[in-house]
Amino acid sequence: MKNILIYSPREINTSMGGVERVTDALARLLIKHGYSVTYLVKDRTSDNPYTTVTEEIHLTDNKKERKNQILTVLREKHIDVIINQFGFFSFLPRKKVPKNIKVISVIHDSYYAMYKTLPFGKLRLMKWKWVISRMLKTVYQDSDKIILFSKKFIPEYQFFTRNNDSSKFVIIPNFNAYEKTEILPKEKTVLFVGRMQIIHKKADYLLNIWKRVFNEHPDWNLKIVGDGDDRIYLEEMACELGLQNYSFEGIQNPISYYQRGSILCMTSSFESFGMVLTEAMQHKVVPMAFNSYSIASEIIETGVDGFLIEPFDLDAYAAKLSLLMKDVELRNAMAEKAYCSVQKFSPKVIGERWVNLLDNIDQQ
Repeated sequence: MKNILIYSPREINTSMGGVERVTDALARLLIKHGYSVTYLVKDRTSDNPYTTVTEEIHLTDNKKERKNQILTVLREKHIDVIINQFGFFSFLPRKKVPKNIKVISVIHDSYYAMYKTLPFGKLRLMKWKWVISRMLKTVYQDSDKIILFSKKFIPEYQFFTRNNDSSKFVIIPNFNAYEKTEILPKEKTVLFVGRMQIIHKKADYLLNIWKRVFNEHPDWNLKIVGDGDDRIYLEEMACELGLQNYSFEGIQNPISYYQRGSILCMTSSFESFGMVLTEAMQHKVVPMAFNSYSIASEIIETGVDGFLIEPFDLDAYAAKLSLLMKDVELRNAMAEKAYCSVQKFSPKVIGERWVNLLDNIDQQ
């Protein structure tokens, strides 16, 4: 069976975010199927303690020594396949990687959605597009296969590269991070799970939405799970808005929140997948999100197992949130449908695609 190296930009601490949780889930799935898996991590971003399912090797801080360290790891671990979870950047120039080792790059961001929503001026946006184009062209050249989460992302990738060749693309969406879930009695809790970030996660939108609904629903509370550079600003903003019945929970394992939460609010301006949506659905938490990126409608069937809101209509978002908060029958029905529909992203279903790719990549 093959030896797999999973390369990540930061430590595989499942409390840090969705990419870390899906990386952990992927490693567990591959180990279960008999593969040997090693993590290679670029940066340690937190001093918080954590455990990993397999060995985690950290790159040296000396950038000049990193290439030699990587090549040493590839040789000593007898690596057959590299899975680059930092798909925006090329792992190494392809000519530096031994020819017998295959490189798979996973794209965890929707750069086209960013392009459409980033608040940049025309000149800055042109420069940003040029940088992204160069990066994605390099990744395409240096990878044997590129994982995209949806067919919709192929023309979006090609928008930047101006390359109509799609032979390297493989469509494998993220699979459910939790193989087994325990669902506890639900509380009147609205959840936000993600980084405290404004440009990307739009947590400021969340606070403005809560301002519109909390007075009408005094028995409900908002729990904000996560941390980030904008947390202090957001805490001050919450005070200035006069919000009540909310709490900033910091970095936590989100499982206990999903188990008792009723509604998840994602307010991102762009995502590539949105793991918190499927994580919530696994726990019968009704998801809400802006319909601001391509794959959102492949996760949520609006009005059936959650709500997708026209970007970025805060009044419409607040109205649907308020509806869910007061209509327990609707909320319970949507929660059940969400739990059923998310099974299409089960490890069994999606894992077969990964195993098929890895088993046959030498012939492709």
